[in-house]
Amino acid sequence: MRRVNTEQGGKKGKYMETSLFLARIMGLYLVIAFVAVLINKKMISGLIKDTAKDTALIMFGGATALIIGLLVVLTHNVWTVGWVGLITLLGWICLVKGALMLLMPQKAPSLSVKMSDGLITFCSLIMLILGAFLAYIGFLGQ
Repeated sequence: MRRVNTEQGGKKGKYMETSLFLARIMGLYLVIAFVAVLINKKMISGLIKDTAKDTALIMFGGATALIIGLLVVLTHNVWTVGWVGLITLLGWICLVKGALMLLMPQKAPSLSVKMSDGLITFCSLIMLILGAFLAYIGFLGQ
C-alpha cells in the first residue's frame, strides 16, 4: 500500500490510504460477524464453550489473531484520537489477544465459560456499531 500525504483537520495524515483500506476491511468484517452472531445466536454460546475445549482451535485462532494484529500494527501504528486511532487500537487488541491465546491456551476455557448470552449480545452490538462506523468512514466518509 502506498503512503499518501493528505491534510486531515490541519494535521498531515501519512497513512490515509492505508487507514481507509483498513476501515473498509474492519468495518465489513465486524458487520458480517454481527450478522453471523445474530443468525446463529442460539448456537454461539455452545460453540464458544466447545471451541475453548479444543487446544488446536485455540492455537489456530491465536495464530490467526496474532498475524492479523501484526499486519495492522506494522502497517498502521498511528495513535490519534478518532477513527484512525481506533484502527490502531483494534490492531493492538488482535495482537495481544493472539499472543495470549498462543502463550496461555489453558486459560481460554475459564474465560469462555464467563461468556453469557447477555455478554455475547452486548459484544455483538459493539461489533455492529464499530463496524458500521468504520465501513461508513471507509466507503463514504472521506
